[in-house]
Amino acid sequence: MLEKMDEMGVYMEIEKGTFDKQIGRRIRELREYQHLTREKLAEYADTSVQFIADIECGRKGMTTYTLYKLAEALHVSTDYIIYGKEKEANSTKIAPLLDSLDDQHQEIAERILQLYIQAINQ
Repeated sequence: MLEKMDEMGVYMEIEKGTFDKQIGRRIRELREYQHLTREKLAEYADTSVQFIADIECGRKGMTTYTLYKLAEALHVSTDYIIYGKEKEANSTKIAPLLDSLDDQHQEIAERILQLYIQAINQ
């Protein structure tokens, strides 16, 4: 059993298999959001396609080094992969800029960032 803090700051127990599946789901969602194939992500993270598939399906966990490599390849923090959100202290300079925009312009900026990330990952 692992302990995880919920939104209220209360620790709760979580099964390792459940934890691995949550992390795998986040990695898959990030990969798909950035229009990356498993092959491309494996290349960027210096690991095998099968290992990426195993992580995404929650069949395997990973070392801290692999977590670091995946975070780098997906352009997110390790906190985001583990917790599903960024820690306040680690927020980027982009967030306040996006927050200053109205909803329509936020959507446009998000799409521009998606296209930019897709372009640099090719």
